[in-house]
Amino acid sequence: MGRYNFVKNRIEKVASEGYGLHLESLLSKAFSIYKRSFFLLSLVLIMYTVALTTIWFSTFEYTYGVGFVDLIERAQNDPNSINDVMGNITLMKGLIYSLAFSLVAGLVSPIFAGIYRISYQIKREQPYSLLDLFVYYKQPYFVNLFIYSFLLAFVVQYIGIILTSAFPLFASVGSIWLQIFLNVSLIFTAPFIVFGDMKWLEAVKASFRISFKNWFFLMFVLGIGLIISYLGVLLCGVGIIFTYSFLYVLIFVIYDDVIGFEEEKDVISEIGEN
Repeated sequence: MGRYNFVKNRIEKVASEGYGLHLESLLSKAFSIYKRSFFLLSLVLIMYTVALTTIWFSTFEYTYGVGFVDLIERAQNDPNSINDVMGNITLMKGLIYSLAFSLVAGLVSPIFAGIYRISYQIKREQPYSLLDLFVYYKQPYFVNLFIYSFLLAFVVQYIGIILTSAFPLFASVGSIWLQIFLNVSLIFTAPFIVFGDMKWLEAVKASFRISFKNWFFLMFVLGIGLIISYLGVLLCGVGIIFTYSFLYVLIFVIYDDVIGFEEEKDVISEIGEN
């Protein structure tokens, strides 16, 4: 049937009939996969954290007009100074910062998609290695993952900056709800790209269509997954580097339960043969 046709048929069926998910089952499957890939998947977050931190610190003073260390010192003397600094952000500076952040998000997106690949292989008792995290830098996966991740990150970041400039008192709440809505609604997008050979725009539309069939439960499941992932903060803060990848494993498990895979042939191994 082919991966694309299989996924399209599943989307039509799920869109018509809906789907049910069970939290306990999802978490059990996700933990089973995660504990077998803990150290390998932690490398993903380490690489991403280094790249993102470098961009953040290098653009902070340009964006906010004050160095990060200086801002901390000001905040200690006068907590209200933070609001003053945030009010100095121009839309042009915000645009440049958002573009830089989004560029990083786009460039590393295939690595995060590699978590889905490794999760698939673990679930089906297939061998995997560090190289599997980079397999989606191949075309056509890279261009579609890059465009989707770049645009998503840009929309979230720049709208957040606009809200900060226009409505500083409500910016945080507005940004959080925007991220929640988009992350839940687009939960299937990257899996559709890598497992269903979809173009990014088609994958976005399909994800909205499927996620809305059970949107609030998906939000609940992702919320639980996010809490579990952020438990790493308790480990002196840096522990989140080792726990955040659990959220991506959980997304894979959700995709596997809702859409599934065409089992007649090894659809993942075909990528390496192209």
